[in-house]
Amino acid sequence: MAIDTRPLETLRDAEKLLDLVYSTYGLTYHRSFMYDAERVMELNASGAVSSFLAADRETGRIVGHLAAIRPYFEITAPRPSDHGPPVVEVGLSIVDPDYRNQNVQGALAIELVQGISVNNANLRGFYMKCLTEHTHSQKSARRFCGTATALFLGGVPSWVVCDTGERHSRQPKTTLLIHCPYGDAERRAVHVPAGHVDALADLYASCRLERELLPVSAAAPPAGPTAIRQHFDPARRQGVLRVSRPGADLGAAVAAKVDWMLRGHMEHVTVLLPLTGPGVASAVGELERAGLFFGGVVPDLEGVDTLVMEALSTTVLDTDSIIVLGEEAERLKTHVVEAWRKASRIRMAQAG
Repeated sequence: MAIDTRPLETLRDAEKLLDLVYSTYGLTYHRSFMYDAERVMELNASGAVSSFLAADRETGRIVGHLAAIRPYFEITAPRPSDHGPPVVEVGLSIVDPDYRNQNVQGALAIELVQGISVNNANLRGFYMKCLTEHTHSQKSARRFCGTATALFLGGVPSWVVCDTGERHSRQPKTTLLIHCPYGDAERRAVHVPAGHVDALADLYASCRLERELLPVSAAAPPAGPTAIRQHFDPARRQGVLRVSRPGADLGAAVAAKVDWMLRGHMEHVTVLLPLTGPGVASAVGELERAGLFFGGVVPDLEGVDTLVMEALSTTVLDTDSIIVLGEEAERLKTHVVEAWRKASRIRMAQAG
């Protein structure tokens, strides 16, 4: 059967997309705006989401969807002169069960890359967040020369169902961020925490990004107060903190916000630290002593390489069941799991 791909353009397109979401997932899809046609149109108009559709050429039925997403759009706002983010997340992948194993996602991915690259002169890369229990998504991302740069350990609740017929897990699910470079890489220096320089050097080398890493053990903090943007999802019990302006109180301010989220029953908190100078890198040790752990790096997030730190409410996790593909992903997993175990001991000591 023949499939055509194209951008989502009209409200009728959005309504047909809702039919696809419902017929595939019922009311269990993890992004609630995918059940609101007008909200889908608003997000596409703002550039937060750029949706692409696959349609059966004979019937016109929408059978697939894939989107380029402005990373963490809930807590980032495009500047007036912004022509697009330097890195975009590729996600919201849906294929009608009757059309699977027919390269629908491959055709959508090609349409997406072509469409986004034409309209975004700033583009330097894509990334995908792949559930580690679904190795098919990891294989698909690696076909685009993607490599792992971050691991969100236990970042998805156990009850989240990502496919029809899937059983609930007994433990939180883990996602692997796979980064795909695009265009010419920009060589630049990055101040990084000394305790993770080897892991970061491995990640940068694997994804072919030229960085001069400057290890930092201690440095004067940035001047002024710290500014943090936050977003949390009560249903999924996930929180995200993005440091928008590092300040003299960086470590204490982030640790206090993380504690506030965990006490507010969030089960996983992601902290995004822009690696803008030695003062930011030196704050990582303070955050680790507060029970946070290293998760990796997101290159070029809003134009700045961004360190991922995490906090996880549970101290019990079967890490052997986390499946990652690729030697660099295995090394990343080992490093993150070791960091989480150390953080868990700190949290248990603080609680006891």
